[in-house]
Amino acid sequence: MPSELVIYHVDGRTNEYIGAGLAAPDPVVEKNWLIPAHAYTEKPPEVEEGYALIRQGDTWRTIKDYRGTVYRTTDGSPELFTELGPLPDDLTETPRPDENHIWTQGQWLLDEQAKVLNEQASARAWRDAQIASVQWLRDRYRDESELELDHTLTPEQYKQLLGYLQSLRDWPQSPDFPTLALRPIQPDWIAEQTR
Repeated sequence: MPSELVIYHVDGRTNEYIGAGLAAPDPVVEKNWLIPAHAYTEKPPEVEEGYALIRQGDTWRTIKDYRGTVYRTTDGSPELFTELGPLPDDLTETPRPDENHIWTQGQWLLDEQAKVLNEQASARAWRDAQIASVQWLRDRYRDESELELDHTLTPEQYKQLLGYLQSLRDWPQSPDFPTLALRPIQPDWIAEQTR
């Protein structure tokens, strides 16, 4: 009888191989070993990365191991997957590249319409922020006029300001919309103004 016997343990619920150990000698029956439940004497094969090893009946079997972060095919949101075996149809191990991609035929594909709509929404948000950031200059000029005060802007600057505001309003109807490189350019002197 050998001096020790290596045994190979599996998880009692999943039958996944979890590690090796040594069998205890049987104190009652000479030349016998005590093999606990969920342990086997047959050495498991090596497993490549991305796979797990399970005991199925009398044999070791490799199974794909997706445990970890996976992604919902509906919206790309991450989710922790804890089971062995194949992924459900609504999960993938491939992260969604961005909000412009949809899950189709087992892969993320660019949705051109969504891309255009998202670019337009982003450009409109920028445009709205630009308008909001300079309206105070227009309002101050108007207030100074109504109060018959000296203007902080020259008449030429005021015209440039109004032209800039109008070009921002018109930009979404332009064939250049939403090309960022072709969006309206703020007059240089505006950056020097303080509230």
